[in-house]
Amino acid sequence: SKTEEGGNWKEEYVGKLSYEVGGTYDFSDEQKVGLIYKSRGFDFDNGAGTEGTYESTSINLDYYHQFQTKKEGVLLFSTAGLWWFESEADYDTAGATSLEVSALAIPLVLGVEAQANSWLTLRVSVKQNVFIDNYD
Repeated sequence: SKTEEGGNWKEEYVGKLSYEVGGTYDFSDEQKVGLIYKSRGFDFDNGAGTEGTYESTSINLDYYHQFQTKKEGVLLFSTAGLWWFESEADYDTAGATSLEVSALAIPLVLGVEAQANSWLTLRVSVKQNVFIDNYD
């Protein structure tokens, strides 16, 4: 797609094949594990001399545990997992430095879900990523 920016140049982003696949396996009503794999990429030209390619990949493995069943319409849940992310921006412009970023983290989530009425369920959660390795 092309979009016009303030001046007389045009930005252009051409998407590459991007996909996200995943699934879950239920151990029981209270426990399950999930896996998500994402891959994204595009070529870019900002119209002002910066051109290149961007690609990223991430893998997220989560363990989900439900502490209470939905008796009385309230559910307490938590997740813990392992998240890995890697991206690279490769600039074609002369003199520009390519940029690579990688991260490894443990995402922790604690949440509550409550049935407000027959058609509305409210969910509130807190998430904290504990970084194990973060480098560029």
